[in-house]
Amino acid sequence: MELDTYYDEEPKFRTQNYQLPVMIKSPEDLTYASGYDFVKDAIFALDTALYDNDFPENNYRDLIDMDTLMERSAWAHCGILTWGTDTTRTINILSEPIMESTYFFARFFADPVFTAKYKARWNMHYSVIGVNYASQIQSLKTWWNNRIAYLNNRLV
Repeated sequence: MELDTYYDEEPKFRTQNYQLPVMIKSPEDLTYASGYDFVKDAIFALDTALYDNDFPENNYRDLIDMDTLMERSAWAHCGILTWGTDTTRTINILSEPIMESTYFFARFFADPVFTAKYKARWNMHYSVIGVNYASQIQSLKTWWNNRIAYLNNRLV
């Protein structure tokens, strides 16, 4: 599955609440449109749950795998569908940002459970990135200073 503002490939549909432009990329060989109903049903269920006034206490978490969502940012498990993994029924969300999806994905952050897990995940990754980033900057400075000293000795 792909969310794409071009919305130019069949089969395609828009979600009821967030009006996401959804195009089903595979399987490509279904000869009858109702073969895609399981995709529509799963996407509509999540779309409805996220839009619901009782969110997040409406069991929407039963429709996703939060750990996978943390791993893949905008990826989730939705019912029998797997978003962003290499399994039988893969749904790929295009990385290109689209306006409609902003509200859809931002809605997850209105759930304190999701937000707490996301922050914990970010802090874990950031601590690793921060250490590596600082050491890379120091290595670059050392290399630059050594290179300038070498060039000054050779050219001056």
